[in-house]
Amino acid sequence: MSSPAPAVPAGATPSSTANIFREKFSSGASNLFTSIALFLLSLLPKDFTEAILFTISIALIVIIVMLFHYTSINRRIINESRCYREKQESNIGSGIYKVTAYTTNGDELYEVLYDIGAKTYVITQKCPEGTIQNKTTVRVYDLKRRMVDKIEKILSCTKNYELNVKTPYYRGDPALVRFMEYGNSEFFDKLPL
Repeated sequence: MSSPAPAVPAGATPSSTANIFREKFSSGASNLFTSIALFLLSLLPKDFTEAILFTISIALIVIIVMLFHYTSINRRIINESRCYREKQESNIGSGIYKVTAYTTNGDELYEVLYDIGAKTYVITQKCPEGTIQNKTTVRVYDLKRRMVDKIEKILSCTKNYELNVKTPYYRGDPALVRFMEYGNSEFFDKLPL
């Protein structure tokens, strides 16, 4: 049910009624503003020592909030960044690096494993063993001759991945991914072989 309309004083016109409501509303708003202002002023310090403590406590609150904020950003980067995860998963310092080729559907095709200490590489088939021949060209870096080679590799898989039409994408150490995709041998050129 609707509430009854407020009583209008006798002899009041509609415009004077609107003025009465405006005065009541504005006085209510000014009372609210005044009470908020008085509350905020009561929080302000009364002497120099309180001012310093107040400033330090506000600064600490701001710093703690900023630390939580940046920590959440860093955790999100660690969880979502493919390059960061791949770099952490590779055996840094062990001299063994790997990169894996995948189809656009996410199926593993092959893996190239580099042993820097032994100056060797091994190409291993990762797709499920089958009777369908998939021929591909794999870019590798010959660590003994310090040259880029392209090796023809025939993979016997359970299905045809059309590797002559669709190029694979790579996961692994970011420097090796750049080498496999773009031929950037900067990673190998910097190695003390």
